[in-house]
Amino acid sequence: SSVGKLPLAQLLYNGRMLMWALEGLRSRLGNVPIHINSGFRSVSYNASIGGAADSMHMYFLAADISVRDHSPAEVVSSAKHCGFSGIFVYPGHTHVDRRALLGRPFVWPW
Repeated sequence: SSVGKLPLAQLLYNGRMLMWALEGLRSRLGNVPIHINSGFRSVSYNASIGGAADSMHMYFLAADISVRDHSPAEVVSSAKHCGFSGIFVYPGHTHVDRRALLGRPFVWPW
């Protein structure tokens, strides 16, 4: 049973891989803290906040992050080198995800 879009074992694996990608990003940005605004979302929670119908958060493949003292351009540039295949910049945070693991095309700004 699962609350996400995949079986629980796959969600847990995806979460570990997401964590390691975020750790790589943290290291690449100079070992600075990364604030995670949103990580895994259940299907019901995602719907309740108006999230995308097929949000990568429900696969435990995404995080919305902010990094103090680093511009969105710096975060995007570094995220491209750390295994993130979906990167979107919003006011106040950057969404990073590993959508390519589901066979989805890369989406990178700039």
